[in-house]
Amino acid sequence: MIQNLNDEIAAQEYDIVSFFDKRPKKGKNTISSYYNEATYYFSTEDNKKRFEESP
Repeated sequence: MIQNLNDEIAAQEYDIVSFFDKRPKKGKNTISSYYNEATYYFSTEDNKKRFEESP
């Protein structure tokens, strides 16, 4: 998987799930998940859960 990483943070700190909702938002470092050697930030706990169910 090719990732956009900056210091092992994926997607320039954006909540990648929010793109599917057509409302891109910056994620919070307090709501994060580690996957495929990168940390992903999310704007909500629900988005984190959605990601973890189907990365």
